[in-house]
Amino acid sequence: MTNTTDRRQLCPKAILAQYALKRKDLSVIADKGYFSGQEIKDTQDAGMITLVLKGDTSGSDKKGIFNRSKFTYDKASDVYVCPNNKQLTPGKTKTKNRDIYQINYRARLKTCQERSLSSKCTKSLTPRKLTRWEHQDCINNIDKLMKKRPDLMLIRKQTVEHPFGTIKCLMGMTHILIR
Repeated sequence: MTNTTDRRQLCPKAILAQYALKRKDLSVIADKGYFSGQEIKDTQDAGMITLVLKGDTSGSDKKGIFNRSKFTYDKASDVYVCPNNKQLTPGKTKTKNRDIYQINYRARLKTCQERSLSSKCTKSLTPRKLTRWEHQDCINNIDKLMKKRPDLMLIRKQTVEHPFGTIKCLMGMTHILIR
């Protein structure tokens, strides 16, 4: 139990659980407060199956444009395909310590403006852009596992939330119980 946010706690706590249980092959289930690409990758690299809810923080829905989930990634061609069946091709890359960290995928502006769903693609004068993390496959694997077991988060909530709420209440954090 810590008195900090959940950010950057997934892997350190999971490794402590491995040590306490004397097992490497754990399944780690956490809510979206623990979602961090690097933390998930580190946990998987430590030999654990990681299942973490992913929250949608893009704000695309509020802007009235397609959410990232509407685009599909074609690994063989290294392109994203939009709901209009047009391609976003790789462009600039961001690097970190000389390694590729993120790749930007961009549509052609003319293509976006010609299509019937163009108002749903972008509100900007510039073409639609998506960014792909170099280890995005780690996150995609979680999505596949979560679709196979949609009941896991309900089970986690039923078994974990009450004890944590009780411990927080005993620590004097009663405001956490109010909804």
